[in-house]
Amino acid sequence: MFIAVGTPSRRGDGHADLSFVYDAVREVAAVLSATAVVVTKSTVPVGTGDEIERILREKRPDADLQVVSNPEFLREGAAIQISSIPTASWSAPTMPAPATCWPRSIGRSI
Repeated sequence: MFIAVGTPSRRGDGHADLSFVYDAVREVAAVLSATAVVVTKSTVPVGTGDEIERILREKRPDADLQVVSNPEFLREGAAIQISSIPTASWSAPTMPAPATCWPRSIGRSI
């Protein structure tokens, strides 16, 4: 399940308004299969994944869920400047084989 919602700046302090992210997580929790991967596509601060996982576990304690982040890394108005920076090398943690990570029901529902 991909979550890709806006994270506008809050008035006053300029921090990201994560209410749309958390509302989306609460809505999708009810329809997730027993085994699911929830991917945050929105650009969010460090630690947001932990809060997403807490919400999901509260709503679906029975489910085997993984929470990962795949943000765009682009600031509004700075896409050209950011895109010109050489690509960094990223390595992912060891994940289970796709057969155990993605249930067949997700493929049918997309």
